[in-house]
Amino acid sequence: LDIETRVACAERHAQVVEEVEALGARMLRDGVASRAKSAYAKFTGVIKPETARSLAAFFASDSGRDTVARLKRLGVNPVGGDLKKRKAGASRKASAARDEDAQAGADFFAGRTFVISGAFHDNLTRDDVRQRIVAAGGKVVDSVGEKTDYLVLGDNPGADKTSRAKQLGTPRLDEKTLREKLGLPPYMEQTSLF
Repeated sequence: LDIETRVACAERHAQVVEEVEALGARMLRDGVASRAKSAYAKFTGVIKPETARSLAAFFASDSGRDTVARLKRLGVNPVGGDLKKRKAGASRKASAARDEDAQAGADFFAGRTFVISGAFHDNLTRDDVRQRIVAAGGKVVDSVGEKTDYLVLGDNPGADKTSRAKQLGTPRLDEKTLREKLGLPPYMEQTSLF
């Protein structure tokens, strides 16, 4: 592309980003997009071309290959490459499996009320858990009551919530099961990369 076309594309891109951000802000303010909020956040931090080139150069280096090897030993399997070269059948199967897992999770959470207590692994915050449950159709409240369907337990949950849940016979949902229901990977035991 010539320089004039690139400049025109960059200007239009900036306009579109502004329009989408304004639309998203209006929808969030009006409560229309509460389920779309996390999806909207995903495309606001797109990697720029120069950053992508830098990352590609790093992973092509000896240090980058060593890092990938350490990640694989820890059970992290980074996937990349040319999408056109990926097998269409495998891609469709993976997509169908993700859709099925997401539907199963949505079915589990839909219409149920949850209370969250404790801390979670792998940088999963309580707010993340709350947003994911709500996005799947569930409701999250702050205290255990007779209408609470599940107490979601992380590490070191609050004594008041656990004793109240026990008193009411409220079922508990541990982090492992929560991650399965939400379609999240299991958490990793604390291990250093280096």
